[in-house]
Amino acid sequence: MVRLTAEEMCGTTRVIRVYQRTGSKVELKERIDWEVETPKDGWATRDGLRENRDLANALLDPNIEAVVIKDMCKGVISKATIEFIVDRLKDRQEILYFLSSKEFAPDYWKNLLKPVRDNVRLLMIPPVAAQHAQQVKQFASWIVRPGDARRTPSKEALEIVRSVGESFPNAYVVALPDDRTLLARSPTREPDPSGLLWRADKELRSFEGSPMASVLFPAMIAHYLDAPNSSLEDLVRQGLNFLLSWISKESGRVVWPDTWRPETPELNPLHAEGPPMTLSPVKWHEAQHNWQQALEPHLHTRGVIGDQPDLKHLELWRAMLEVDNYVCLVPAKREVLRAIIAEFNAFKSAGTGGHRGCLLIASPGSGKTHLASRLAEHLGLGLLEFNITQMLSKADLLDCFDTIVTTQFQNRDKRFLVFVDEINAKLDNQEVYSTFLAPLEKGVYRRAGKTFQIAPCAWLFASTKDPEEPASSEDGTNKASDFVSRLTLPKKRFPPCQHR
Repeated sequence: MVRLTAEEMCGTTRVIRVYQRTGSKVELKERIDWEVETPKDGWATRDGLRENRDLANALLDPNIEAVVIKDMCKGVISKATIEFIVDRLKDRQEILYFLSSKEFAPDYWKNLLKPVRDNVRLLMIPPVAAQHAQQVKQFASWIVRPGDARRTPSKEALEIVRSVGESFPNAYVVALPDDRTLLARSPTREPDPSGLLWRADKELRSFEGSPMASVLFPAMIAHYLDAPNSSLEDLVRQGLNFLLSWISKESGRVVWPDTWRPETPELNPLHAEGPPMTLSPVKWHEAQHNWQQALEPHLHTRGVIGDQPDLKHLELWRAMLEVDNYVCLVPAKREVLRAIIAEFNAFKSAGTGGHRGCLLIASPGSGKTHLASRLAEHLGLGLLEFNITQMLSKADLLDCFDTIVTTQFQNRDKRFLVFVDEINAKLDNQEVYSTFLAPLEKGVYRRAGKTFQIAPCAWLFASTKDPEEPASSEDGTNKASDFVSRLTLPKKRFPPCQHR
């Protein structure tokens, strides 16, 4: 590796990829990454920028039309950089700003750009930032699919896009939840903002892994600068036309390396013609109002959508966002589901990681068993169900462990959700919490003096009462506290059902 000088340093990761083609299959054989360590304060300090005469002189250029800020979160774009540029250009009202950042809604979008807020024309939320927002806000998905032929933005997606654009009233907001989806909204200054939703066709095989945001962002900027009075649909359609044309041509670099040749001349973002596409309109205020009526019980709508008597209707799919085919309208209950799903998703992505466990406390008849089956299907896990009240002795409980081990051995490529209901019930007049300590902590259980290994599982325990409450720990020896301490997710409680 060559050691870089201070002048040569760059915060971006440098990557070399080596592919091997065998017949029609292209396989990544080697990837080499390296990057210079990023200083804590970023590459560009305020003092360094003041001394940088080249940058200062460049900002004096009277021909500057736009400032494009694309933050890859590598330290090159710092708060000092933004502050320096805005301070030098804040009196030039003709200059427009276009923003994109892999960090979700960074501070400088609102604070440092406040002097030029009315000149910001485009805010892009690339897939990395969109997925980060989903984790931070803890919501199920950006886009909901109530049917094969229909997709719609989720309640949270509508609110996030609206709130991001609120600080910049003249800016279009474009969110890319993944490499195949786009959600766009017109500026907030419009009295009735419009939106568009687009999803790539299944036939577009070369789309996977393509740098969507890096191509779409400059294409939309070029079109806006060429035609600033374009509608949201024109802006999005032109950007996507260039993106899809670029992907179809550039993918040949890897897919057909023997015959691929660079395009001459290069694609023009202002005159690109992509394949036919469907842009679904989104009426923003109406969409948010419908979600509010469907999910907020304090409105006394009981999930009924519509303000006119002859147009009122139910859309049950709106209550199945966290878990497929599991209806949940109570906000507190939805938060519990999100926490459980996040825990079990971490279990899935951990590979050979350890056991994950959580305890759900809920009243009888609240649908715990149905939830377990829906969770397993939603997460793509096998399901093993056990109920303590259906056992006669602790020997039956050991049989359950045998069943788990045998099933895992027969399905070595599958991971399992183990649901244990009525964990607070007693066997042989004793509580069973202690029996699960070793399986949860070490992944083992003992039978007839022999130790058996249990492969990592996602454990979901259900109880009708809190095992740590004094009333359920009369003799203080039931190991309830030890059992709870072995769980990887703090115990969760479903709110009691309310009937109207």
